[in-house]
Amino acid sequence: MRGIPAPRSAVGSSRPRVSVVIPARNEAAFIRPCIASVRRVLLGVGIRPEIIVVDDGSTDGTAAAVRHCPADWGVRLVRRTKAGGKGAAVLDGFSRATGELVAFIDADLELPAADLLPMIERAEDDPNLTCVVAARARDSRRLGERVSSTVARRLIRAVLRLGVSDTQAGLKLFPGWFAREVLPRTVRERGWLFDIEMLLLAKEHRLRLAEVPVEVRAVRPRSAGAGAMLRAVPALLRYAARRWRPLWAKSAVRRSLPRALRFLAVGLTNTAVDLLTFLGLLALRPPGRDVLLAAAYAVVAWGIASLSGYLLHSKVTFRARLPVVGFYLVTGTAVGLQALCTVIGTGSAMPHGPLLGKAVGMGLSGLVSFLGYGALARRRAQRQPRPLKLSPAATDEA
Repeated sequence: MRGIPAPRSAVGSSRPRVSVVIPARNEAAFIRPCIASVRRVLLGVGIRPEIIVVDDGSTDGTAAAVRHCPADWGVRLVRRTKAGGKGAAVLDGFSRATGELVAFIDADLELPAADLLPMIERAEDDPNLTCVVAARARDSRRLGERVSSTVARRLIRAVLRLGVSDTQAGLKLFPGWFAREVLPRTVRERGWLFDIEMLLLAKEHRLRLAEVPVEVRAVRPRSAGAGAMLRAVPALLRYAARRWRPLWAKSAVRRSLPRALRFLAVGLTNTAVDLLTFLGLLALRPPGRDVLLAAAYAVVAWGIASLSGYLLHSKVTFRARLPVVGFYLVTGTAVGLQALCTVIGTGSAMPHGPLLGKAVGMGLSGLVSFLGYGALARRRAQRQPRPLKLSPAATDEA
């Protein structure tokens, strides 16, 4: 269930109140310019921000730099005596934020504070339902950082299909109620992938995900992060399972899988019946060089196998009595398709052409049979009269 959205503020301006959380660990050189930049950008468009700096166990002068900010800046400092990771710092700040919109931004401003403005504009139409993600479109960092970042983004995008091109940029904006009431209670990831869990939760709460292209600046050297990426693989697999499990449960493929397995089992059974019948006839009276007798044996074996297939597909696979004429029309089409593929493969110049053509034909004929028999079963089910359901009162009267 989604939390109850916080009402829009009506104090002083029609624009939403914005809280900006800045996670910081040993950021003494960057933290004050970051705070000043966020204030300048937002005040310039009439938004007085709530700025929350979360000091995640810094051992330098980060906390002192925040304390020395002018009092009228209204900066709130949250000190964590032990480092818990960037995710933990962001969530700690989110739990204390009061804004209608809540963002977090990296202290080094590799993504400039000015990028907050288009993100806020995207969210203003419906601040209770829109999450906005910064998507790194231009990147001036070192080659190693760009390559590792691109690989990670593409891998995550392919595995999770969240609808955004960049899940890891250090600038995101959420509805206040979601950032304050949902994320701190439900996000478990504290390391590199905490952003992904946030966006997964947004999807699960049916929030819209929008993205704004931004430019990444090279502020300081960073490692390529290959080790961190490898360590994050198990968590990424868990998130992929979490993302796809409900989609798989609702998919047509998932609903058809038990029937497809029954179809395969019946097909193998029919093949065994065909082969055993043919071998039995050969043992009963060997045809020698009598081509017509051998062909008759093949037709009889196929006929018995097809009858077995009709009964088993009706009773086991589709659990509906298939019309005989329709069944043999579909079966004949499948057999003809298999023969056509075999002929094409035999006439080609490819090595092992007949075998390849036969294999392709078997696959296509199986698919045609499965879909055709399924269509016949659905038509038969639709034509059957539904039992009349009587109400309790009508039952008593009867």
